[in-house]
Amino acid sequence: MADLDWIHDPLLKNMSHHKKEILTSLIKQAEGKSAAETIPILLSTQKLMNEQGVKFSPQEQNAMFSILSKKLNPQEQQRFDAMKKMMRF
Repeated sequence: MADLDWIHDPLLKNMSHHKKEILTSLIKQAEGKSAAETIPILLSTQKLMNEQGVKFSPQEQNAMFSILSKKLNPQEQQRFDAMKKMMRF
């Protein structure tokens, strides 16, 4: 079961319900996955968001990446950091 404590983060209190749903789905799908396994999930989510005209603010993006990388080991964290630079939400 995905850890949803992030949903109470004060930095995300103004996030729309729809964005929270997208983020919750993304986190559930990425749970227990490596950085490499998470990237296709991020890309799929990014495509869905583009189709719906949804865009995360820089603050929301930072929170999302922090949540997704929270449990990665240092090597996976480096891979994830390198790959997220290529992504635009």
